Amino acid sequence: GRYRVTESKVPAHYETSGFSTEIDCTENGKTYLIEVENEPTKGFIQIVKTDAETGNTVPLSGFKFQVLDSDGNTMSFADPYDANGTVDTFTTDDAGQVTIPQRLKSGKYAVKEIATSAPYLLNSETVGFEVSKDYKDASPITVVKVFDRQAMGQATITKSCADDGKNLKDAEYDVVAQEDVVSPDGTVRASKGQVVDHVTTGDDGTATTKKLYLGSGSATYAFIETKAPKGHVLDTTPVEFTLSY
Repeated sequence: GRYRVTESKVPAHYETSGFSTEIDCTENGKTYLIEVENEPTKGFIQIVKTDAETGNTVPLSGFKFQVLDSDGNTMSFADPYDANGTVDTFTTDDAGQVTIPQRLKSGKYAVKEIATSAPYLLNSETVGFEVSKDYKDASPITVVKVFDRQAMGQATITKSCADDGKNLKDAEYDVVAQEDVVSPDGTVRASKGQVVDHVTTGDDGTATTKKLYLGSGSATYAFIETKAPKGHVLDTTPVEFTLSY
């Protein structure tokens, strides 16, 4: 018999082709193959959270963004989960990405970060992007990378005499990672047992580390004395400390 085949629904992010045709089915049980091409929808925006130091995608949920129009106003979009609602804040998934649920008209826009996840610092600068006037030349999805730097921490140790309590200079310490310190983007910042710094107490008896990584939000290190002040006995007992976001 003769049948009409009409496209009635397409996958997300593809345009309806308007395809409709008639076919003659002359054999029982035969499968008839019809090929239909659909153009990808243009103008969708995907925001990707990126580590500012490594350039790697940060696979973390919880980063929140807003989209600003050319006048700097926060835009609202139809809520895909509420037919009567709107949404103006978009949160990354576990892959560190979020796609705006509606396509944007041609023009200039910006992305503004309003919340972060540990151990990252808020990026106070907006990230501009443009949707092409010619959809044929535009990418189906415009990727906007927002770069954040990680928060880091420091620790200070004070060396004092057990007999009179006076602070002592010239005590030397290795700063040793007590665990693998791995950033959320997968970068290994230090392995367990690795010496990450070396410090010496000054005239006030104190010594401060350089800035140290926090791993995924907290990391434990230890001061281990490698040289005692003159006239004192070396004490190699690790002095642990934890740096947290």
